[in-house]
Amino acid sequence: MPTIQPPTHLGFQIIYDGPSLREGLMDTRDLAPALLALSNLVEQINHRLSHDNPPVHLHFRAAKRGSLTINLDLQTIVAQEATPLFAGNDTQSLGRILDVLWDSGHTVGLFQLLKFLRGQAPQDVERTSLSTVTVYNAFGGKALTSALTLQLATDTRVKQDVARVVHPLEREGITSFVLRRQVGEAITPVPITQEDVPAFAVQAPDNSPTEDTSTTLLQIVRPDLSDATPRWEVTDGTSKFNARVTDEVFAERVRTREVTFGHNDAIRAELTRRQYRTERGALRTEYEISRVLNHYPGGVPTAQLPLFEEVG
Repeated sequence: MPTIQPPTHLGFQIIYDGPSLREGLMDTRDLAPALLALSNLVEQINHRLSHDNPPVHLHFRAAKRGSLTINLDLQTIVAQEATPLFAGNDTQSLGRILDVLWDSGHTVGLFQLLKFLRGQAPQDVERTSLSTVTVYNAFGGKALTSALTLQLATDTRVKQDVARVVHPLEREGITSFVLRRQVGEAITPVPITQEDVPAFAVQAPDNSPTEDTSTTLLQIVRPDLSDATPRWEVTDGTSKFNARVTDEVFAERVRTREVTFGHNDAIRAELTRRQYRTERGALRTEYEISRVLNHYPGGVPTAQLPLFEEVG
């Protein structure tokens, strides 16, 4: 049975500063979503570094007064035989998560890259090594970052989490945010300020559906004879897909067995194709048979091949 090693820890700080935080107090409605978003970012980065990595959890430590300094702790527990990315008490691999999140000293982190891009897509990308790329923004600047950081910076869900972390800066009296890589580090990294907040805005994707309806011939692969809104598997000769049948008149004829189906049956129908994007940006396509014009048992007779009836 694998031996469980003691937890591996790596402490760091995030610091919100500004006049409203002199007493070390912050509205939990601002802080809680920011911390949850930061936890999401840690999990995403850990998973992208290696799918085999053990889980990394973000823990809260004590805070101090004067600004809102939050001591956080990355923690993971691994079996002795587990992935070499997390060996013993070595915190180097945990540090790679922070390298991706914030400026590592050699490459810019996720927050700095999004600030650098200012809400725009990269103008150009040049690979400089196996793990680093040079990114050019729309304003003539360039920055060295890791390939993984650039990949994350183009992920809508990741950008939404980053925006939640910097969201408290939109409150009056909260003027800066910084992630300090080591608790008690003498040199404070360059913070994110209120002026930088617009750079982290996530443009809402155009999720409005598009649809078109056409009259087409469809071969029935597998009809659905259930009482609910049927979903048939059909083919247009190029690809197979499932389509909801919303023609109630035809559906009733099927239920009463006025219409029965056999091998190679086909229909001429009004088919609506509807495309939309999910919340995660994935493209989806749905099909609907809104009206069945003709049913062809055994296939379409040659004389019936024209799709549209003559008007005379």
